[in-house]
Amino acid sequence: MKLYKIFWKVDASLWRSIVNYHPINQVIAIDAKINIDDNGLYRHKEIEALRDPDAENPSEVEAREKGLSFIKLDGNIGCIVNGAGLAMATMDLVKHYGGTRPIFSTSAVHPIPKKC
Repeated sequence: MKLYKIFWKVDASLWRSIVNYHPINQVIAIDAKINIDDNGLYRHKEIEALRDPDAENPSEVEAREKGLSFIKLDGNIGCIVNGAGLAMATMDLVKHYGGTRPIFSTSAVHPIPKKC
């Protein structure tokens, strides 16, 4: 329950732990990884202060500075669609006519909220 509460408290999108089960019925954490949702960082200034922009994609950093959410993808055609079915059909057409497509597309472009 403590892990679950922390997960929601910090706006995590992934938590992975490697644990060892001790013979005396104790669980000991050996290693852990947590991903924080970038869109929730405005609520967690202490976590945002730990960010290292040099370790991130420069175009993603530039978009964040302008208040946009951006993820760098491979491909030469971008597509913003409404719904997974339309996304798949559109991306199939792009590939059919020789375009290279990103691995996924988004259903909307939202600015990053500055505050609630």
